[in-house]
Amino acid sequence: MDDRELEKILDEYAPKKKDAAPPSEKPGEPTDNVIDFPQPDTSLTGRIGKLFEKADEYAEQMFPADDLPDDPERERREELLPGVDWEEEPTHAPPARKRHRERRPHPDVPPLQLAARYKKGLGFLHTRTVAAFLLALVQIYWMLALPKGWPIPLPMDDALRHALSDGALRYQIAAVLLAVSALVGLDVLGKGLTCLIKLHLEWETVLLFMVAAAAGDALTMPLLGDRGGQMPYCGVAALAVFFALWGKFLRRRALRQSCRVAGSATEPYLVSLEEKFWDNADAYAKSSGESTGYGSQVQGGDGVARVQHIAAPLVLLAGVLCALLASVGRQKPELFFWGLSAALTAGCGFSAFLAFPMPFSAVAGRLAKVGAALAGWDGYRPGKGEQGVVLTDGDLFPPGSVTLNGLKMCGELSIETAASYTATLIRETGSGMEKPFSDLLRTQGTIYRKVTRVMFHEGGVSGVIGGRQVLVGSAAFMEIMHVELPQGLKVKNAVFCAVSGELEAIFALNYRLHPAIRPAIHSLIANRLNPILATRDFLIIPDMLRQRFKLPADRMEFPNLDRRRELSQPGRGPDAPLAAVLCREGLGPYAEAVVGGKRLVTASLMGMAFALLGSGLGIALAAYLVSAGAFASLSAETMLAYLLLWLVPGGLVSSWTCRY
Repeated sequence: MDDRELEKILDEYAPKKKDAAPPSEKPGEPTDNVIDFPQPDTSLTGRIGKLFEKADEYAEQMFPADDLPDDPERERREELLPGVDWEEEPTHAPPARKRHRERRPHPDVPPLQLAARYKKGLGFLHTRTVAAFLLALVQIYWMLALPKGWPIPLPMDDALRHALSDGALRYQIAAVLLAVSALVGLDVLGKGLTCLIKLHLEWETVLLFMVAAAAGDALTMPLLGDRGGQMPYCGVAALAVFFALWGKFLRRRALRQSCRVAGSATEPYLVSLEEKFWDNADAYAKSSGESTGYGSQVQGGDGVARVQHIAAPLVLLAGVLCALLASVGRQKPELFFWGLSAALTAGCGFSAFLAFPMPFSAVAGRLAKVGAALAGWDGYRPGKGEQGVVLTDGDLFPPGSVTLNGLKMCGELSIETAASYTATLIRETGSGMEKPFSDLLRTQGTIYRKVTRVMFHEGGVSGVIGGRQVLVGSAAFMEIMHVELPQGLKVKNAVFCAVSGELEAIFALNYRLHPAIRPAIHSLIANRLNPILATRDFLIIPDMLRQRFKLPADRMEFPNLDRRRELSQPGRGPDAPLAAVLCREGLGPYAEAVVGGKRLVTASLMGMAFALLGSGLGIALAAYLVSAGAFASLSAETMLAYLLLWLVPGGLVSSWTCRY
């Protein structure tokens, strides 16, 4: 290829000038203002250019510019201020959970008024609970005495003894005693009937059918056979009525206790659960304000009741089907009432009535001692994903924990002027250092200054006061801003003030950690709650917490400055559910409420899971033994022992709730 051919190729593929007008088809005709539709460049040069563009895009994806160490200033900043999450990079994305909404929200009654409402009738409920327990003991003794030949402490003649040994009278007495227990627990059984009418079945509905089946079995036994002298399950049903009343009493007492604590403070702190607050995960945040919505939320249902609403129809349906298959299906219709009573008694586990009330009562009692009150179930979400807890300056170092330890003048400014400049910029940060510097102003007899062009930086703050640039921050911040510091400086926690690039004053601070802070942080971490340091004090950094106070700073999140200021903004989100109300300051009550609420949710669901497991196995065993006609194996004594044994896992889980 010679030079002339190369020039022709270059002229052919050379780009046309944008302002050149296309030639007309005929000489002398005006050109039309028509722009040709761009056609894909299929030439060799165009293809090569596209290949280079794709190669550049691929290289940018492999080596992002942000990851290249080509910024010496950024490297210097990261070296002087270690531990800062400069960019928020979500490490996990938990699946979105559908938040439960009440069909008809309860009215937002003030906490103290709600506590008075829960107190009304609480004493009578306690009396009825004790009475139900005593009646259950009497019926259980009656249930076991005759088959085992135990003495009956009643004046009886020979005719009465013969009638009791015949069987019909003792079954009728058992049914009458069960009716008395049903009258004592009429409110619980009435709730079950109301739920049945509304077709909104609850666990009280299962109890209602259980009591009715036991009474029906007792009254029909003389007609359908006495099953080898075995007693009906009336005593077991009476004990179930007691557990239902006991669970209601524990829940009502815990609600009253929580409402009293929530209404005891005029300006409480509110703990709310903010959705996807940090690192794409939910986080608990604390703010001050009125407890709006507490009365409405605390009256709402709990997660265990929602599980029972789903499980109750299944238990009833399984009980009826198993009774039919074990009796009518085996051509033994006379065993239907026994099979129904056995299946429903085994399915209505005692532990289901205590799955939520027992751990709730334990947690509410513990939190009341530290001035905290839970705000209901919706403020805490169960799940495997970790959640965060936002910690501010006041949580780690409450007022009075940061004090001024001394100062040193390094320039020509007076102490009053340096203190005024420093206190003015410290006030703009809104950090916990504001109090010691405001006290310094009063001591020096000076005032705050007017500041403009305030800018917040990692490690400090800057502004213009009286036409001069003022820098206030840590030693690392001064090095970043190229302010020369004294040689051999050994002050660890100090605030430096520089004016026009020259160091003027050094203020040494003393940080004192409350004894309750360290165990509170360890409790949060042990329960998979990540502390998020949303501090505005530029001296509170992970290295300071690790070296000075031996805190596990590597297990804490430390966002960048903008995110820390955003996370520490007062007030809660409009849709954030209320988790707890705190009446005392500090991290202790805050951590107690968050950990206690999370463990309450876990323990309640675990307890209900054990209860449902026992119900399922009980119904299956009852159906098998009824079909086999094993009267002795499915006696009232065996049924009672089975249901009491399933109380053990629920009790262990409930005791675990407050072990933190």
